[in-house]
Amino acid sequence: MTSVLFLDVDGVLNHRAIFQPSRSGSPLSPAAIRRLRNIVSITGCRVVLSSTWRMLPHHVEQLRAAGGFPSPHDDWRTVELPLLVQKGASAGKSILLPGVNAPRRGDEIAEWLSRHPEVDRFAIVDDDADMLPEQVPHFVQTSFDDGLLDHHAARLVNLLGFRTVVVCGHCRTVSCRRGFRCEAPSAEPVRVPLDELTALDLEHPDYWEEST
Repeated sequence: MTSVLFLDVDGVLNHRAIFQPSRSGSPLSPAAIRRLRNIVSITGCRVVLSSTWRMLPHHVEQLRAAGGFPSPHDDWRTVELPLLVQKGASAGKSILLPGVNAPRRGDEIAEWLSRHPEVDRFAIVDDDADMLPEQVPHFVQTSFDDGLLDHHAARLVNLLGFRTVVVCGHCRTVSCRRGFRCEAPSAEPVRVPLDELTALDLEHPDYWEEST
């Protein structure tokens, strides 16, 4: 299974109280970054930048350095779509109609998805709501006042689904498969969702094997 999270930055990984316009990017919220990294760890998703930060190398560098761009997809950003140009009725000049010609973020996400049919599940997190109607069930809207909060993270996990890991088919633990033996060492390995693991296994992600 391939799952993708389309990530905005301003209003998601930062918020009003810490926002400071800067050529190198606004400060980011450590709490929001922790929530994002937890989402990626639990779901195994890949991250695609849909934020305008994707077009500014210094911003992307800051995002990576802060740990705010975990598990990036190989095709790690959406593309900027061209404005639609209409001809003026009288003079024949090209004009731009704000709000009519400008592509929505949802258009850019749809274009990316059209090139990646292998994606089974996706979610979008953004503080703006310029998504396409068919994307609304996959969309979690944050607020510039607060950024990414726990209830947003829980909703994103539900949309993306839990990653699967290999466990011992008898005792249903990961650690048994990595050197510890239960009473049935010949049990066949099986894959289970991450939320079925024991607390001990959750504390040792080095045991995990990625699903294919």
